[in-house]
Amino acid sequence: MPSPPPHPSPHRFATTVALLAALVLGACSGGPERNPPGDSTPVVVEDDTPRVQEPETDQVVEPVVEAPEPGPVGLVEFAPHVRLNRAERGGYVEFDAFVPLDLSDPGSDIVFLEVIACISDTKEHEALLVSLARPSHVHAALLVLGLEPGEPGGFDFVDRRLVPIDPKGPNVRISLRYADENKKPVEAGIADWIVSARSGDRFGAADDAWRFSGSAFVTRQGEERYSADYDGLLIGLATFGTETIAYETTFSPDSQLAQPEWIADRDAVPPFGTEVVVRLSPVGGG
Repeated sequence: MPSPPPHPSPHRFATTVALLAALVLGACSGGPERNPPGDSTPVVVEDDTPRVQEPETDQVVEPVVEAPEPGPVGLVEFAPHVRLNRAERGGYVEFDAFVPLDLSDPGSDIVFLEVIACISDTKEHEALLVSLARPSHVHAALLVLGLEPGEPGGFDFVDRRLVPIDPKGPNVRISLRYADENKKPVEAGIADWIVSARSGDRFGAADDAWRFSGSAFVTRQGEERYSADYDGLLIGLATFGTETIAYETTFSPDSQLAQPEWIADRDAVPPFGTEVVVRLSPVGGG
């Protein structure tokens, strides 16, 4: 497994902030057409958002991003596989996912978990869910709810010791909604699907023990891009440093630094391919 990343910089690049702002404004107004589900190419949005002229010095100039106009109240389509409810009380964001694990055979391998939700062709082998949504779209929808992203967790070396740094950002509550084999609606928390490989104890995290950390921005082929759209880390468990939503306590995915512990509960995780709606609610909301 990869070595833990350094603690990420808090700086948010101007061009990427403008892109996310354009996504927000476009979603609220009907906006431009977006890429179809499953298309891995970057989103390109044409808009009239003012761009900040690059200064001649090294001083960083942050863009002025105006708040979006009020949109409809109630559940609306925000982006492919992402929906938004802007109710005054109880607002939330939800996105579509499915179960990538087949735990029906008692003799199959134990699945150690490092990720709660990833996108396709990234970390399915160590994730509870595969998302059909683009992480940057989920990020933009949370912005519309008024949440401000923080920073993913990471690690620093202090006196020759690796010191974890917990993620920052507003807490969100995560719930999972799906239909069982009898088509009966079920609501669960993430902790309901995870147990310790050592003790068999249930994962002790509360449903709201997750932070809107906001991933990170990377330069690829000369362009600044939203990292989670490429590494797939929509909701993390272990700390990679680019999660859109992070578990509030940092621990390393490197087995040389931390013994793997958390596994998918065979008795709780629904069958392979089960469609799941993941709901993200600001703490204090519904």
